[in-house]
Amino acid sequence: MTFQIEIAKREYKDYNIGLVTKDGTPVYGKDLVKSHKWYNPLHQHDFDKNKTEIKAVPHPHINFNKVSIKYGTMNEPVLSNFNWNIPKGSKWILKGSNGSGKSTLTALMTLDHPQSWCNHIDFHDSPVEVGKTNYIDHNSHISSSSPELHNLCLSRNKTVKEVILSGINSDSNNNFRMPKNINEKIENLYDYHLTYWKLTDFENTEFKFLSLNDQKLVLFVRALIKLPELLILDEAFSGMNLETIDKCHYWLDHYWCGTLILVGHLEEELLANCQVKQL
Repeated sequence: MTFQIEIAKREYKDYNIGLVTKDGTPVYGKDLVKSHKWYNPLHQHDFDKNKTEIKAVPHPHINFNKVSIKYGTMNEPVLSNFNWNIPKGSKWILKGSNGSGKSTLTALMTLDHPQSWCNHIDFHDSPVEVGKTNYIDHNSHISSSSPELHNLCLSRNKTVKEVILSGINSDSNNNFRMPKNINEKIENLYDYHLTYWKLTDFENTEFKFLSLNDQKLVLFVRALIKLPELLILDEAFSGMNLETIDKCHYWLDHYWCGTLILVGHLEEELLANCQVKQL
């Protein structure tokens, strides 16, 4: 079921004033995303045939077509003839009770679910197929933040810098290795993120010693650093204080140009102006 819900939108502050990097470069929200392949100051709008007005053109990104998932001897499938068309650059809230299939769906998107390969799932109109779809290439366009990644990160003795920059690894979101070769473009983007999210003072602090709020913020930034086509935020704002949530929501609402899938339970964690997929 697809619909829209009214989410009380708190009054956001303007977070784009007076932010500069250590070398004095001003940083604005758009600087974190203007290198994205889909970035367009006109917000992905195209002229119609008469060129008299501008209207959005929904290009396909992900399509689930009659997807069914069942485990072993379970009487009821987790998903049954499930359909979901996700246009490029659209923003979604994925809702459902525990066990409804939310984690299953996100695992299908990243091809981490073994049944990804035996269902009809298209990305950019190309079906996922054994022998044709490359797992690493596929995940090079996807980033995520989740409770599982949070727990995994806590088990590593990584600094904030190492955690954030591990987000550019293309093979898997579970890879927390520090990349060997980081080009100037990534270094600049990293500096912009530190400045914009006010994490500069924590750069060399071990992740596990941060407050819960700052840990969740670092994982959020880690998910952004790769400039993914698909951003999956699974309870990414759980544990954040309201001021930090507001800043993240402000940025996503005003600047994010990729596709967004947001999973959350509390109203304050949910982004306004999103479509809702109810399981």
